[in-house]
Amino acid sequence: MNPRSLTRTILCLSLLPLVLALAVIYAEGWYGFRPLLNPEALVLVLGPAFMMTWMSHPLGSILRALWSSLSGLPLMEEEALRARRMLFHAADSSMAAGAIATVLGIMLMLNGIEDISAVPRRLALILASLFFGLLLSEGVFSPLARRLP
Repeated sequence: MNPRSLTRTILCLSLLPLVLALAVIYAEGWYGFRPLLNPEALVLVLGPAFMMTWMSHPLGSILRALWSSLSGLPLMEEEALRARRMLFHAADSSMAAGAIATVLGIMLMLNGIEDISAVPRRLALILASLFFGLLLSEGVFSPLARRLP
């Protein structure tokens, strides 16, 4: 494992959340993080994204692809191509799970529209689900896949 490669990966993966956090703090203060602390949305995105990826690829291969991308371990050409496909599949699954959770949230919100006090909470779930799907797809899995040869 190349320590320089691992350090660069950790730095790059932590830079995106840091920039987003600074933007939220600048615009809203510390209370701006409250809508993002939505465990419902995180479970609604992570669960299906993991299940969709696991249905297509063995768990050991998924973990090996993640580890090789994070650590910079050299892979054979065919194995690297397989790992790239897996990580891009995880990115697509995250995006799809975010869209499914968003549609589910809209359906729940419209179904209970009589209770107007529940609308802001459900709207926060809708937007947080979409945000987590996009963040996992474009901020985590796609960059990890692009790191592989």
